[in-house]
Amino acid sequence: MKQLVQEILNEAILIVYKEDRDVLTNKVIERCVCARLAHHLENLMRKRDDVFMGYYADVEYDRMANADPKHIVGEKKHVCDLLIHSRGHKKPDNLLALEMKVHDHNSNVECDICRLKHIVQHGNEHTTGYVRDTLIGVFLRMQEQQYKRRIFDGDVNDGEPSEEETIQIQ
Repeated sequence: MKQLVQEILNEAILIVYKEDRDVLTNKVIERCVCARLAHHLENLMRKRDDVFMGYYADVEYDRMANADPKHIVGEKKHVCDLLIHSRGHKKPDNLLALEMKVHDHNSNVECDICRLKHIVQHGNEHTTGYVRDTLIGVFLRMQEQQYKRRIFDGDVNDGEPSEEETIQIQ
């Protein structure tokens, strides 16, 4: 499942560059770019309803299954920029948590990285009520001609991120 989530994310990113590049060249805000990415993710997920039936790509979704606010250990911010999740109706619930930066914005990068590390770690009785056990986290930087990503996986190095990978776009 982790591999499939990464594959559709990569495909959705490429679609943004192909069909929505102007959101990057016009330097619109991060939330707009993130919404376009979520749109393309959902379209790809619907093509794979055998796997993704009941899952959604939501931007800044802020509630848990019982309508309580989402909480992330050690964080004041309650949400990630983008989630692929079942809105609390399936197990696993959270498949992807994504934090995004566009252009050269670098504000709160360390907070985003810390948030992703916590969100992918495995929960225990002391973390009830917190978002945990997300299959993968991704820190994504989208620029006009390239994107950079770091992958977070709770099963690898206790959620520490992978090395940043740069992908050039034509």
